Amino acid sequence: MSLLWMGLATLFMVIEKLPEIGHHIIRPLGAGLILVGVAVIAYPVVMGG
Repeated sequence: MSLLWMGLATLFMVIEKLPEIGHHIIRPLGAGLILVGVAVIAYPVVMGG
């Protein structure tokens, strides 16, 4: 795993644990991560590769 992805995963975990911000951020962040995952899977199909 690259250092950038490890840093982003750490940032997501820290934000999740913050009591003031975490409750409002966790659902949109999860939905965004799911959408990015679907895009990564769909990219080869859409681009024909």
